Amino acid sequence: MSEEILMPKLGNSVESCIIVEWNVKENDIVSEGDLLCVVETDKATVDVESTKSGTILDILYKEGDEVPVFTPIAVIGEPGEKITQKDTQEVVQNKIQKDVHKIEQLENSVDFPARIEQDVKKGISPRAKKKADKKNVDIHTLTGSGPHGRIIEQDVTAAITSGPSISPAAYDSAKKQDSRIPVQGSGIGGRILSSDISVKGIRKVIAETMHRSLSTTAQYTIHSSADARALLALRQKFKESDPELGLRGITINDSILFALSRTLLSFPDINAHFLGDTIKTFSTVDLGVAVDTPRGLLVPVLRSVETLSLKQLSKKTRDMYRRVDENTVSPDDLTGSTFTVTNLGTLGVEWFTPVLNIPEVAILGVCSIEQKPVLEAGEIKHIPFIGLSLTVNHQAVDGAPAAAFLQKLCKMIKEIDIITAV
Repeated sequence: MSEEILMPKLGNSVESCIIVEWNVKENDIVSEGDLLCVVETDKATVDVESTKSGTILDILYKEGDEVPVFTPIAVIGEPGEKITQKDTQEVVQNKIQKDVHKIEQLENSVDFPARIEQDVKKGISPRAKKKADKKNVDIHTLTGSGPHGRIIEQDVTAAITSGPSISPAAYDSAKKQDSRIPVQGSGIGGRILSSDISVKGIRKVIAETMHRSLSTTAQYTIHSSADARALLALRQKFKESDPELGLRGITINDSILFALSRTLLSFPDINAHFLGDTIKTFSTVDLGVAVDTPRGLLVPVLRSVETLSLKQLSKKTRDMYRRVDENTVSPDDLTGSTFTVTNLGTLGVEWFTPVLNIPEVAILGVCSIEQKPVLEAGEIKHIPFIGLSLTVNHQAVDGAPAAAFLQKLCKMIKEIDIITAV
C-alpha cells in the first residue's frame, strides 16, 4: 500500500520548509532511511529521509517550493501501484497548487529553472548560444524559428532589439539563485537590474524577518564605550597560561558575553520579549549569538549562560561555532533566545545599528577596540576602549533604563578581571 512522506516538523517554531534539492525522482527505488530531499527552514538545512521502502510513485512539490509542515511531499509504494483514494485526493490537491503556482509565474515573470528539458529538445545553434551568453539573454524565454523550433542567431537578435536588456549582475544573480527573471525591470528602458531579481531560500526569510522587525517595533540605538585595558590584559594572561588549564582559547568576545550575562541579571526588563500587549521577562539568560555563514545569518542560542564560568562559557561558544560550521545545528538550537549579541568589531566597525531579533526588546552590537584620549591625573593618555551599540524597542524600554543598562555593562567590562572571580 502506498504511503505519503510528510514534510517533518523541524523544531517547535517551524511552520514551513523550503525544498532545496530532491535526491530522488519518480520511479526511483528507495529503502527506509534513504535520503529523499534536503529542506531548509529559516534556521537550518535538514535532510529528509524515507520512512518506507519502495518506489517513488509521485513527487508533489518541486525544488524551491515552500511547504507547510506535516504536508505530503511524496508518495512511495510498489511499482505500478494505484494510489489510494486518500492519496489521490492529496495528490490532486497538491498538483492543482503546483499548476496554479506555475501559471502565476508565467503571468508575472519568466522561470529560470536549474534544469529544463525544453532547450534540450528544441536545441540551440552554437552561434545563437554564444550570442545569448555574450548579451545576457535567457534562452529559455526564446521561441525558436529554426527547424523543429531550434533557436538560431536571429531569434537572439530579435530578443535583444525587442525587449528590455538585463544587466550582467542581474543575469548572474538569477543563475546563481535559480531565481525568476521579471519580464521588465526598474532600470532605464525597463532594463532588468540585480535588485529586480527575487530572492529565495534563507536569504528571503532573513529579508522578511528584518523588514518585520523594523516595521513592527520602535527601534532606537544608543552608543557607548568601555575601558578595555582589563579586557586586553586578561586575554593576554589567558594566552600565556599553562595549556593544561584550558584557558588559552578564551577570547575577548567570550569575556564580553560573560560580562553581559551578569549584567542582564540586574535588568530583567532588558532580558525580555515584547509580545504586543504584554512584556515577558526571563530569569535565565539565553544568549543568541549572530553568526555570519555562507548560507546567511544564523543566531544559535547559548542557554543559561548566567550559570556558566568564563571557561565553561568559552567552551560552549566554541562548540556552538563548530556545529554552525559543520551545519549540524538543529532548528531548536536556533530559537528561544532572550537577548542577542552581534559582533562586528573584528571587521573594524566602530559603531553600527543592530536590528532587533524580535520579539526580544534589545540587541547588543560589539564594535572594535580603539584608542581614545583620556585625561588622567592631569595627563592626557591614550587608552583602549571597546565600542558598544545597544538597539532597544521603545515600545518596551525607555531611554533612561537602556542607558543605565549600558552604563552598568561598561563598568562590568572595565572590571572584567574582578567579576570573573565572583
